[in-house]
Amino acid sequence: MYKNLLSFQYSIHKEDQYLYLMVGKKYGNAVSRNKLKRRLRTMYNDMLKTQPYLGLMAKPIQNNIDFKDINAAYEQLLSTIQGQLK
Repeated sequence: MYKNLLSFQYSIHKEDQYLYLMVGKKYGNAVSRNKLKRRLRTMYNDMLKTQPYLGLMAKPIQNNIDFKDINAAYEQLLSTIQGQLK
């Protein structure tokens, strides 16, 4: 459902813990790009509480993504990761 908003690649190995944000100028002006990056960092830090060895690359596909959509995309990603660990 949220695959058309954000693109994720992740690693859950013990030696990997990184966050790469790829937000280009096509996304919008500097204010909107930095706002998106702040929101993505916040969600990533929340995910580290449950998945301490998470490496994540995130790239927006659409412009002007709402916070609720970012949160829903992260929840979907977290459930996918937890499903793989079981």
